[in-house]
Amino acid sequence: ENKSKKLVNIVQIPSAPGEYTLQKNVELNGKIYSYIQNFTFLTQSEQEELKEEPWFQVGLPREISLQILLQLPAGSFLVRQSETYPDCFALSMKAPSRKDDPKLSHFLIEKSSNGYRFRGFTREFPSIKSLITHHSILQGPLPAPLMLSKSLNRLLKEAENERDVKSSTTSCFCKN
Repeated sequence: ENKSKKLVNIVQIPSAPGEYTLQKNVELNGKIYSYIQNFTFLTQSEQEELKEEPWFQVGLPREISLQILLQLPAGSFLVRQSETYPDCFALSMKAPSRKDDPKLSHFLIEKSSNGYRFRGFTREFPSIKSLITHHSILQGPLPAPLMLSKSLNRLLKEAENERDVKSSTTSCFCKN
């Protein structure tokens, strides 16, 4: 079955002071799906630091992130909120493999007392962005160093500007 999936747009809706709702719209086989999730453990400064990063796709469902990553080179990655562990983020990445047998790997990123770390590992980083930056240089526990694919940037920007989406919304709030 050939599934056509793409990010249509991301809408940031102001709510109360210091809070906002983040809505992402994704097209799957001609239908638009909207989703919003709760990101209460991100501070306002963390939200500001990450909201422009193309790899930070918080509400993107696992299934759609996998479809995107399968089209990109090894080392390409996305960070999204974990569907199984809502208090964690998930780093999904395309691992090096044979061309006819693509491999995807997933790592939980959890909040720790001094910042963020991969679940099961002790090394902590002051921010999610610093964790990602470090692992783009040094592989660490990952199957390859992280690589920001230029194709990911382009595909997300094209999809974001492609069309306006009408959909119902529900609210969640990011708090300091």
